[in-house]
Amino acid sequence: MGIVKFTLNRIWYAIAMLVMGILLIVGGVNAANSIMSVIVTVIGVLAIVFGVFSIVAHQIGFGVAEIMIGALLISFAWTIAWVAFLVMGAMMIVYGIIGLIGRHGPRKILSDVVSLLCGVLIILVGCGCGWAWSFANVFFYVAGAFMIIDSILTLAMF
Repeated sequence: MGIVKFTLNRIWYAIAMLVMGILLIVGGVNAANSIMSVIVTVIGVLAIVFGVFSIVAHQIGFGVAEIMIGALLISFAWTIAWVAFLVMGAMMIVYGIIGLIGRHGPRKILSDVVSLLCGVLIILVGCGCGWAWSFANVFFYVAGAFMIIDSILTLAMF
């Protein structure tokens, strides 16, 4: 059962990376910013739904707290998305560094270098550096292409 779950997780991961890669190629940095806002909004809606379920299950205090958090997430999605954008940049930097330390092979090294550079540019864009937009778009296009290639190779292994 564990192998089937692992295989399904890899398939869903590959499909998600394929979709995000296509979105990054089509939209660049603006797509990434929109994706973050949509994700925060979806998390807010899910928090409200779980809050309603908690109230139905007679956990009123917990349910009200979930609904309030969901409403705040939806209300401040763009601000929270900006913070999430900075966190995503930091995570990409960490992922790139860890990948460069632990992985081998030209495809993975190049992917990790691009991840590292995209992370730096995301943080610069998030902090308001206007010149970073054009550079960030180039790296997002490249990262999107790598995400698509990586997802296709992952799907082809099954």
